[in-house]
Amino acid sequence: MTAFARLLALSCLALAQERTPVPDDARLKKAETEVRDVFKADYAKQTPADRRSLALKLFRNGLDTQDDAATRYVLLREASVQAAQAGELAIGLRALDELALGFQVDPVAVKQSFLAEVAKGARTPEDFKPLTEAYLSLMRQALAADAFDVAEQSGAAAVGAARRAKDVALASRAEAKSKEVAGARATAEATKKHRDTLAKNPDDPAANAAVGRYECLFRGNWTAGLSLLAKGSDAPLRELAAKDLANPEAGEPAMAVGDGWWTLAEKETGESKANARRRAAFWYAKARDQLSGLIKQRVELRIAQVEGGSAPPSKPTSKDPTLVGHWTFDEGSGTTSAGIGGSFSFSGKVSWAPGVAESALKFDGASAYATVADAPALHMETESFTVACSIRPNGTAIYRIVNKWDHGPMRGWLLDINGQAGEPDRPGHLRARLSDGPVNVNVTVDAQVATNAWTAIAMVVDRTAKEVRLYAGGNQVGNAGLGALGSLGNGASLAIGWIPGTPGGLFYDGTIDDLRLYRRALTPAQIKELVGKR
Repeated sequence: MTAFARLLALSCLALAQERTPVPDDARLKKAETEVRDVFKADYAKQTPADRRSLALKLFRNGLDTQDDAATRYVLLREASVQAAQAGELAIGLRALDELALGFQVDPVAVKQSFLAEVAKGARTPEDFKPLTEAYLSLMRQALAADAFDVAEQSGAAAVGAARRAKDVALASRAEAKSKEVAGARATAEATKKHRDTLAKNPDDPAANAAVGRYECLFRGNWTAGLSLLAKGSDAPLRELAAKDLANPEAGEPAMAVGDGWWTLAEKETGESKANARRRAAFWYAKARDQLSGLIKQRVELRIAQVEGGSAPPSKPTSKDPTLVGHWTFDEGSGTTSAGIGGSFSFSGKVSWAPGVAESALKFDGASAYATVADAPALHMETESFTVACSIRPNGTAIYRIVNKWDHGPMRGWLLDINGQAGEPDRPGHLRARLSDGPVNVNVTVDAQVATNAWTAIAMVVDRTAKEVRLYAGGNQVGNAGLGALGSLGNGASLAIGWIPGTPGGLFYDGTIDDLRLYRRALTPAQIKELVGKR
């Protein structure tokens, strides 16, 4: 067992009650023996690429294992160990996030151990740049947990990594961030007396303002802090917190709340400035889909600033002129995903997860969805077209996968799984609906879409053959005639995970990767070829 693995094994803390206690040593040893036996051939390979491949296999198996806590824990732990030895930050940190979500471990401690192990193998400036960013991220997480010693150590490690990255701007930023730790520690100490006051008098305005400011702006804990700010003595913050808590609709009302936090950020410094901007970006992302023109451009520029750039992400291009939409979801972080056809913006709890190749988008099944603003290239009127993607659903309820559907005139197209709204769930089924208003084409077929496993699905609307064909795993699983179906054109957004604005929910609970939209009907052979590329 490596030093990192030993540190990870010792990092148990009795934290959130809903998290599972770390299984005892005997169960972990037995599970590790079984895991190493199953992946014996993979463990025998020692190159960084082999270790990265093993880390990804272990991580995916860890996600799939729901009925054996010891095996799940070992799979996720071993994924992080192999990722550390391969210098693979993304997979290792995701594995540790999953570990901390499900078990009573200290996420700050295990990430510090993981990064220390990765640092041992860093050699080139290209190795040290992402390591610097990872240490700065850990520093922020440690500050949010009031783990000031770890924050101080992470800040110092970030400065050292930035210097070895030979990036002057990065080193300057790391040094500035590192210096903020001492101020944050002092602020936390000063806030203790206000917490004592709140314990005696929960309505004390000055104490509410001080503790609310600390929670929101220093720790980024908006859930805990907003209600305190709304009762505080700082009038501008009190009014802004009340507007935030009112949860305004998308568009200009949401943008106004974002503007409020952005204006506040201009008066702040350090982490409080960064947290205020992050809150502004949260509201801007909710507002963006309903904005247009220069206002939308301003909002997108500010979101990009928060995400670390100076302009919206560049959109990939395609040599195939009929591929009018393609999103690989390989960014791995942020609140948008760029692609051919526009950028998806996220609403609700959309997160990043391992995909078929790199990363993918994960939806929580409760409120999460993603949208791309309407554009002429995305209009499918009377022409043939194909929609294809890979999905990994977590359950068997009826889920919205991808659609461009205007609920008002009931026009457009959609692709669902597990049945049709208003009817009993039909696990494993694939469903397509096409409507021009008067004419409605609705087909549901058993595609054997499994839970907790990747399935490539596709819908081909073939105007020449006058039929819609459904595919799963590269094979045709059903079809239906189009009849007198007319134009499907509408002004709705392209959406994943929900039909925006519709009642009844049906939010997707699962992961999606490699979404494609072709302005032509792919042949059965082309569908098989497409699946082979994934």
